[in-house]
Amino acid sequence: MVTCESNQGLDFSADGKRLIHTGTGAVSTLWDVPSRTAAKDFPAARVAALSPDGALAVEITGAQLKVWAANATSSSSALLGYPRLDTDGRPTNLSVAFDTDSRLLRYVARDRQVRSLDLTYGLQDTAAKAKVSEAVFAPDAATLATMGTTENDAEDRFRLWTMADGQVRNLPHQPFATSAEGPHDEDDDGSSAYSRDGRLLASDTRHEDERPRVTVWDTRENRLRTELTLPEPVFRSMGFAFTPDGTRLAVAVSKENGSGPFTRTLQVWDLETGRQEYEIADAGAANLAISPDGSLLVTSAGERIDLATRAVERGVLGPGVIQDLEFSDDGSVLAVSLLQGTVTLWDGSGRRRLGGLSSTAATRGDDFGGRVAGLRFSRDGKTLAAIVGDSRIQLWDVPARRRLGDPLRGSAGLLSALAFDSRGRLHVSSVHRPHRVFDLDPKVVARALCERVGWDLTRAQWEQNVPDLPYRSVC
Repeated sequence: MVTCESNQGLDFSADGKRLIHTGTGAVSTLWDVPSRTAAKDFPAARVAALSPDGALAVEITGAQLKVWAANATSSSSALLGYPRLDTDGRPTNLSVAFDTDSRLLRYVARDRQVRSLDLTYGLQDTAAKAKVSEAVFAPDAATLATMGTTENDAEDRFRLWTMADGQVRNLPHQPFATSAEGPHDEDDDGSSAYSRDGRLLASDTRHEDERPRVTVWDTRENRLRTELTLPEPVFRSMGFAFTPDGTRLAVAVSKENGSGPFTRTLQVWDLETGRQEYEIADAGAANLAISPDGSLLVTSAGERIDLATRAVERGVLGPGVIQDLEFSDDGSVLAVSLLQGTVTLWDGSGRRRLGGLSSTAATRGDDFGGRVAGLRFSRDGKTLAAIVGDSRIQLWDVPARRRLGDPLRGSAGLLSALAFDSRGRLHVSSVHRPHRVFDLDPKVVARALCERVGWDLTRAQWEQNVPDLPYRSVC
């Protein structure tokens, strides 16, 4: 028998087979009614609703809605978390309900707006068997390199995915810096990088002798292009960047310094000869970006390096701790994301600040954690995309310097990489789904919304939501 005190709550699932008991400290208990046994304990102070079959429960916090699953392997982690777009952080009551097939979660807050959360991606991702610890797209999104397992292969491998035909190839080497223990969640470009034309792929590898190497693979001819053995006392490589013509590779390395701290060095290698051309001491970082004309290299350590003169300027592109850097295709704009959750735009020389882009990562607290990573420009340079928090994607209109809506849910798990293709579609890779595509064409989006909603906006709804524009049929 379940005893309910005045400050506690009970709620049955629609089929009457599940019962949730909330308000018992910081734990809610899901009961199986026919067997009269406890099915699951959630670390949720208050569960607001159960799905019709009792398989999902939703908890409301000041910043987000958390969805818990009865069949989850972990009792301490929510299945999904969705930011509340209705609140300024003040306590407020919500009315919450699942639809009949548990794919949509709807809620109403003090602003009297009905908001629908589509759980489809989240449920698909959490049921997936794949586990990708690292991913990187070619700049044109034509190929994707991943490290991890797939739905059909439980062995941890380095793989190359071709988007045009869906072919997946196992590469003979593996990046040294990644591990099957979990996803790569640092704010750097990982241990692999593509050349600007997408042909070459560089990755950090080691052999039995434990000496650090960089393997360069030709993705179009499916062959090893060259392997660079990093000289002692290099401990490991931190980041890579190809020159625009693909003939040279900049490698940021960490060197052992006897009993002292590791030192940073930027090395530039000739890929035709396999020899190091030169190195710059006390320079380099996990994130590197070379301008499209090949004259400038910038680092997430706040360095601006003239590749012709090898002169280094330090403490630039700030203030703030840099997470990521990316040039637009024409080289006119450099985007820099900062740890406080914002993005600054600079001209192609990295000397003149053009403006800033706001991000919910700076205001949404723990749900986003300030992370703004994986910066990628669209091919025309008008749109910028970034991973914010763990699993969302923010889009910005670059010329207008404004955010394009709230962040998109890209996955139920950690997002690893983004890239735009020539059609403007956004390709996404995450820990559970190696590849997913979002078509951002306004006509495609409008058609999908109309199909989902099932009706056109009335004149009254139009006047309420877009009063500054004349009424027209959108579906």
